[in-house]
Amino acid sequence: MSKPAALFLVGAGPQLHSARRVSAYLERPAALLDLWSATVVGLDAGDGAGHVAPVTVGRLRAVAAAVKSWAAANPGGILVAPQDVGLVYRRAIAVGRRSGLRIALLPDGVVSDGKVTQRSLLGGVVPAADAVLRSAGLFAGVHGEMAASKPDLVLSWGPGWDGVYTARGAGRIADVGNPRADGLDALPAPEGDKLLVCSQPTWHAAIGGDPVAAIWYGFLERLVSGAPQGSVQVRLHPWERDRLAELPVGSATRAVLTEGTTFYQDLGWSSSVVSWGSTTMIEAAGARRPIVSVSPNEAAAELVRGYPFMRDPRMVMVRPDDLPDWPSVLALLDKARAQQDGYADDFLVNVGSASQAAATALDEWQD
Repeated sequence: MSKPAALFLVGAGPQLHSARRVSAYLERPAALLDLWSATVVGLDAGDGAGHVAPVTVGRLRAVAAAVKSWAAANPGGILVAPQDVGLVYRRAIAVGRRSGLRIALLPDGVVSDGKVTQRSLLGGVVPAADAVLRSAGLFAGVHGEMAASKPDLVLSWGPGWDGVYTARGAGRIADVGNPRADGLDALPAPEGDKLLVCSQPTWHAAIGGDPVAAIWYGFLERLVSGAPQGSVQVRLHPWERDRLAELPVGSATRAVLTEGTTFYQDLGWSSSVVSWGSTTMIEAAGARRPIVSVSPNEAAAELVRGYPFMRDPRMVMVRPDDLPDWPSVLALLDKARAQQDGYADDFLVNVGSASQAAATALDEWQD
């Protein structure tokens, strides 16, 4: 008798890639719920081009109907969610649980023990409205809190994250790693000093909003202008690319923006990585690159300290003014390189075999 099927929620390219990698090792049937079209499709369908499926009433209704229909046809099935902070995902999880599905969380990014959101809370109106919707059973989880939907199983990237999942009421936790990181073990470290800056949106309300952009992009311009030619590349977050025309990104920085490349291609070029507080940082550590966090202000630094890997004593955290020139950058990267040996072992296990480990955890999950 075959095992009950698994349905992967997919709303973005990285989520699609993880679903496909894990499904390749599963001993149970698997399908995708494309959150853009709200349809259940095969593993070879869709390209995952979108970054986040927009929240609309129509999409919420259509996704709920698709989950309910799939659950009726697959009793005892597993709903595998990449996150539970977006409303579309939370709606799917609520309907899935009510329909008798077991819920597994396959994280698509780093998690924080604090509330992280890019949107204004409107003086407390958003959390209050969120609580009402939760109490009505329309949405699982809590606004801005990963794993607050209390998934039955969390496929954690490593033991360093498990305290967050436990505190939020997750059921079973399996430390399997990040399926998307399975290619990291094939990336050789290049010769020379080649710094990849993984930029992040700066308009987070908790750190001051749009005015902070001048600090961050000013730092990038100074960094690129003072570095030897060909030694720095800047990779923008998709949200930054969407707003690039209106952001105060200098000409020197624009000249070294990566374009048309994957993160792994950019990481393969680099020998070290600088960011504010991003998933890319822990993946870079998994590829044996030293990482340094540069926060545009103290509010930003405090925000990212909510991530367990950021407040680990092996992390190097500075402000833009601490890096006035290229030699100071190299000195700080040397410091990171010296103290981060083994750092990724707590936060990104099974590099090269995480997809298989995740599939095994799903297949062996009985309760």
